[in-house]
Amino acid sequence: MNNVLVIGGTSGIGRSFVLKCIAEKNNVVFLGRDESAGCEIIEQVGQQHCRFIKSDISRSNSGSQLDQSIKNCENFDLVLNFAGVMYLSYMENREIEDWQTMIDVNTKGLLTVVNSVLPKMAEGSRFINISSVAALSPSVGNTVYAASKIASDTIIDGLRKEYSSQKIIFSTVHLGGVDSDINEKINNPVMKRLIKARTKTYTPLKKESVADILYNICTLDSSINVADMFITPADQAD
Repeated sequence: MNNVLVIGGTSGIGRSFVLKCIAEKNNVVFLGRDESAGCEIIEQVGQQHCRFIKSDISRSNSGSQLDQSIKNCENFDLVLNFAGVMYLSYMENREIEDWQTMIDVNTKGLLTVVNSVLPKMAEGSRFINISSVAALSPSVGNTVYAASKIASDTIIDGLRKEYSSQKIIFSTVHLGGVDSDINEKINNPVMKRLIKARTKTYTPLKKESVADILYNICTLDSSINVADMFITPADQAD
C-alpha cells in the first residue's frame, strides 16, 4: 500500500486517478479547489483510506496552508500534480489576466507544491507532473499556455537531475487530447470554437485510460524512471 498525494484531484484525470488509487487499496490525500466535488468523492469511496484538502495552489498563501495540511501526513510514496488551466487566445487579444492565471497555476503553483512536498518524499518516491503536448510544439493561440508548461517541464527536469542521487524520481507526462472539460473553460469565444472544431477530428483519450497508464508508471520498480512520456490519441496529428 502506497501513500499518495494528488494535486488537482477533484475533476478530470486527477479525479480518475484518485479513484484508481483507492480501488488499488492505497492511502490517498487529494487537493482541489472544488469542495463539493471533493466531498462527493469522499462520500463515494469512504474516509478509511482517503482524505480531501480544499486548496488553491495559485493563491499567495497556499504554500503555508499546504505545509500545515500535510504536516501530520506520513511520507508520500507518490505525488502527482494534475492542477492546470488552459486559456487560449491570440497574443493580439492581450488577455493579460488569463496569461497571469496560467503562470500562477501551471508554473508558480508547481513550485509551491514542490516546496511543500519535498520534505515529505523519501528515497524511492515518485513525483509526476502532468504537462501538455503544447510544450513540445507550441502553436498559434496557445503561446502563453505553452510557455507555462515549458517552464514546468524545465522545473521537473532540473529536479530529476538534482535529486537523482537521493533516488527521488521526477517525471513529466505530456498529454494530447483528453475527454476532460478543460476546453470548455477557455474564455476567448473565437478560440473556444476553433478548439471545439479541432477536437472533432480525433478521438480524445479517456480519463480512466490515462489514469491506468499513470498508475502503471507509478508501480514500476524504483530503479526505473520514465522521465518523459508523450501520450496522445492515435488519430491526433498535433
